[in-house]
Amino acid sequence: MLAARNVAQALGFGDANRPFLVGGGERDPGLDFLRAMAIVLVLIRHFLDRNKVYDPVIPQSVVDFGLFGWAGVDLFFVLSGYLIFSGIFRLERDGAFSMFVFYKKGIYRIWPAYFASLAVCLALGIFAVAPADYVYFLFFLQNYAGPLSDLNGGIYWSLAVEEHFYIVAPLLLIAIVALKRHRLWLLLALLAVPLVLRFAIYWLFVGSDMHAFYFQLYFPTHARFDSLAAGVLCAYLVHSHRTLLHRPLVKVLLPPVCVVLMIGAYWSTASLSL
Repeated sequence: MLAARNVAQALGFGDANRPFLVGGGERDPGLDFLRAMAIVLVLIRHFLDRNKVYDPVIPQSVVDFGLFGWAGVDLFFVLSGYLIFSGIFRLERDGAFSMFVFYKKGIYRIWPAYFASLAVCLALGIFAVAPADYVYFLFFLQNYAGPLSDLNGGIYWSLAVEEHFYIVAPLLLIAIVALKRHRLWLLLALLAVPLVLRFAIYWLFVGSDMHAFYFQLYFPTHARFDSLAAGVLCAYLVHSHRTLLHRPLVKVLLPPVCVVLMIGAYWSTASLSL
């Protein structure tokens, strides 16, 4: 029973013995606030992308904030890495982690709603995607191949990234456990390598080609793994180095550093026309 409860909590279902309710005792208000921020950022960005005609009556400050909306997706990735691995580390510590149960719960959470929504889109012709092109979505390959459209460009590409992360998460756990003293360096490498890779891809292959930008730089899982790795790193620090986070100097410096990074990201994004 304890193992089942831990698995349920690890995968976002709250206490296995009671219904999962928003605002329930198993929820973290701070994480819920971050989720809300991510949702608002994404909604504003997509509203502006699809309603250019309204731009003249929208304050420039709102437009600038909307350009920062891409960060909402990255925030979701960080949260996913943190939440998934917070549960994995806890279960692994208690000797209750099961790869089979992990994959089963992930499938039950995502696949029914995902494939049902795909069926509705196909039946109603909501998006300009040929029926044959839905094969990419069936195998979660829409962030690597297929036509660039609102269906994969605006909605489902990030879900493919999440699914790929689900696949590699247990393998990453095995590597983290096996490396022991070097596990922190592994997580830092997973942060650094995608960043360096993106710069290399941009300068060598992308330039001003927007189709190449999306399918070689923005959509691919390997180019977005640093956001997920950041969440895994946070979960690892909370799980294995909690005392470090409570040191006075860290508690004083961490909030202003985060604020400075967010402001820098905001102002750099406001100057872009993407």
